[in-house]
Amino acid sequence: MTITLNGSDLTVTQVVAAARHGETVALAPEALAAMRRSRAIVQDVLAGGEPVYGLTTGVGERKAYLLDPAARQRFQPPPGAQPQDRPG
Repeated sequence: MTITLNGSDLTVTQVVAAARHGETVALAPEALAAMRRSRAIVQDVLAGGEPVYGLTTGVGERKAYLLDPAARQRFQPPPGAQPQDRPG
């Protein structure tokens, strides 16, 4: 049975089934659409050039340090990548 992630009703039993028993996991279309909307917001924020914690700055003690654009690219998915294309 495939566990379908929709962003609202994942159970501990499903997590255990996927993590320990290799159950197949898939994204629901509405979850993928929500991820795309969120990514578009992030892209807009990045294009604005303002410091944003964890996106254009370090995190924790390094939050005062701006990341240069090359460093930021290391944390971004390649253009056109789908969530399932990301290495696991």
